[in-house]
Amino acid sequence: MSQAGHWYAIENRKDKHCALATDLNALYQNGSFQQTLSLPDQIGKGYWQKTSLNTMLEIMVCDIVLHEELSMSSTEQDDWMKICFCLGEGMQWLSTDTHRDYGIASGEVTAFGRAMTSSTCQFDPARRFHSLTLKLDVNRLMQAWPVASLEQQWARLTAHDSLYDNKKMTPLVRRILHEMLDCPYQAAVRRMYLEGKVLELLAVYIDEILREKDTLPREVTLSKTDLTSLWQAKQIVDANLLSPPSLAELSRQICLNEYKLKKGFKQLFGLPVHAYVIDQRLEQSRRLLEEGSVNVTYAASMAGFNNLGQFAEKFRKKYGVNPSAYLKSRGFRTV
Repeated sequence: MSQAGHWYAIENRKDKHCALATDLNALYQNGSFQQTLSLPDQIGKGYWQKTSLNTMLEIMVCDIVLHEELSMSSTEQDDWMKICFCLGEGMQWLSTDTHRDYGIASGEVTAFGRAMTSSTCQFDPARRFHSLTLKLDVNRLMQAWPVASLEQQWARLTAHDSLYDNKKMTPLVRRILHEMLDCPYQAAVRRMYLEGKVLELLAVYIDEILREKDTLPREVTLSKTDLTSLWQAKQIVDANLLSPPSLAELSRQICLNEYKLKKGFKQLFGLPVHAYVIDQRLEQSRRLLEEGSVNVTYAASMAGFNNLGQFAEKFRKKYGVNPSAYLKSRGFRTV
């Protein structure tokens, strides 16, 4: 038990005595305000960080890159809602509750919550898995802030046919997430700041649910074979962002007709293929700017943007800030 009403179990599928799994279990069970687990150098680089803000709010941040493939299973038992924001590359996992495959694409948010959630996830090497997950005690939150839409969303997620609920992140959500990750404060002030940001993020999330309530797109039925083909399409596109194949060529390579490719890709990854390419190029440019080793013009060029004005417009729309301002906020020169 990590806290009253919480139970977590993480296991390496290939190594029952995995030290990393043991450390992750210890992290989940830790009840202190903030605890960080750094990934051992021989496994990869990055960290997990758990922040317990109060009795009804937790934050879990994961930012890792592995040297080798890793397959982990996890079981969570509690009555909390989880909202996961995918800031790195997309992920796919198998739910052992429903025996179905699920996924979350880069730039998506997924919400879930059941008394027992069991899943298996494979982490591929040389990919950045970066996410921030909110864990909310909905019953206590509803007592403090009786918001009907939050209660309705919780009811949907606890239904057997609504295990996960994926949506695309907006620029406002991204801005709040980056402010949380870049929190400059420590100790009690840090706790106060993050509590405020979590509530702001939750308010924006609820508002966006209400806005899209009556405009949800009709989904196409996808088989397990279709899902495999679509993930293969994503891998092909990811490997060729500067010169991606046409829809016809991509359809031929993955043996899936163009209709299912177009509809299924958007359904699974949140964007049409072309928009996904632009989105990933922007993320590539943001990473270059975050490293501080290049200027805005070079970052735009390396990500495949020849028009600097168009690049700045798309960057601002995605991240809520101009690329030059983003670079400056990291303490680097913009020239």
